[in-house]
Amino acid sequence: MPALQDELAAERAHLEASRTALRRMREHAEDLFSTGDQVAGDPFAAETLGRHLARRIAELAAPISRKFYQASVKDPQDVRARRRFGFAKGELTSFEDENLLAGEELRTSRVLLEEIERPRVGPMRDIVATIQPEQDELVRAELDESICVQGAPGTGNPNPGL
Repeated sequence: MPALQDELAAERAHLEASRTALRRMREHAEDLFSTGDQVAGDPFAAETLGRHLARRIAELAAPISRKFYQASVKDPQDVRARRRFGFAKGELTSFEDENLLAGEELRTSRVLLEEIERPRVGPMRDIVATIQPEQDELVRAELDESICVQGAPGTGNPNPGL
């Protein structure tokens, strides 16, 4: 167990460092965006720089989790291992691994079950911790597509219909 506690502590430190780095990158891009007119040599350069920086700001908040949710043993999408984390009040509490390249795919995730059974208070962002691959596809569906999802909240068993 000490090795698992050490690894959990390392993951906590990595999460904090990642959050700090992402915040700094976003702040830097936003600062450059707000001063773009002052650094660009002409209106065309200012517009080009502005478009590039706006795209960069959006990329720093983009859906980088797509592969995490959609990877599987049959289609790993360059994901060798998937690690799920448990959180309580924004703090990392546990983790579990799936080695997709070795054919490991959790049928029932302990972390997911704990998250579903946890009493709900606070913002809706908690639902992200319980999203399954099929639900991820629905969330990312094109806006011009009509989707009807049937099922009780928290069941994790959507029945999409077009």
